[in-house]
Amino acid sequence: MSGDSQTSVEARVLLPFAVLSLAWGGSFVGIEIAVEHAPPLLLAGLRYAVAAAVVVPYAVLTESRLLPRSRDDLGAAAAAAVFTIAGYQAFLFVGTQYVPGSVASVVVSTSPVVTAVLAGLLLDESTDLADAVGFVLGLVGVVMVAQPDPTDLGGTTLGVGLVFVGAVSFAVGAVGTRSFEPELPTVAVQAWAMVGGSAALLTGSRLRGEVVPAPSAVPAEAVIAFAYVALVAGALGYLLYFRLLATAGATETTLVSYFEPVVAAGVAAAFLGQPITAPTAGGFLAVVGGFAVIERDRLVRVLGRRLAITLSGAADH
Repeated sequence: MSGDSQTSVEARVLLPFAVLSLAWGGSFVGIEIAVEHAPPLLLAGLRYAVAAAVVVPYAVLTESRLLPRSRDDLGAAAAAAVFTIAGYQAFLFVGTQYVPGSVASVVVSTSPVVTAVLAGLLLDESTDLADAVGFVLGLVGVVMVAQPDPTDLGGTTLGVGLVFVGAVSFAVGAVGTRSFEPELPTVAVQAWAMVGGSAALLTGSRLRGEVVPAPSAVPAEAVIAFAYVALVAGALGYLLYFRLLATAGATETTLVSYFEPVVAAGVAAAFLGQPITAPTAGGFLAVVGGFAVIERDRLVRVLGRRLAITLSGAADH
């Protein structure tokens, strides 16, 4: 591979990876600011309504088929809508009312760990003692972040618990989607999931009795924060996500989850003056360790592939 070709390959992967990490990492702080001034389920539903308004036309323009035709098409879209979007976002937004966004991002980073364990249990994928160790490390990370107090289960403990339920919901949706064999392209499945997930969240908001705040009651920083969450992290983020899936593959794209807490902590420190606490940092390292143990084989392959590309580029110079 020539130096120019190698640089082109790196740019097609590293640039969207970096931008997506920044977009999704910063969204946790945006959610934290927004839920202080508006109802959580309403915000989550509107976020995915905006994302769907961009992704559905994108799917129409880029994919050969948009309409589901089989049970697997419908099943995959429904699993993603109910669990990966509606369930995950509902618990994330509600939980972030009790904990900082940077803390929520660490808890959410357990979702790939939980996904791998559920896949082993429900899809008959191979598991071993090392996988169990990785899962335990992930749980230890959550406990370190939550620092539960048996005499006070509200506040941080409640918030971490809610966000962790959201991470589990995301994992259930990921495994549920993999249990189907849809003929629809991934972009089309996600487009329908966003439409369904947004409808479910907005319905939940109505049933919960959430009230739309008066525009005059919402400060400018909350409007800017939500615009970032909906447009940058939502619409733009998913377009970058689809590009990464196509160019880098699922394993490398999953690694974005482990850059999000770093970005979230940096943004929270810069804009909100929030310190990075030792328990949060330690919990994050435990979660990353758990993921590394569970996904050790795939990570070795990814690192080997990246090293081969780098060495090939160096040899051409």
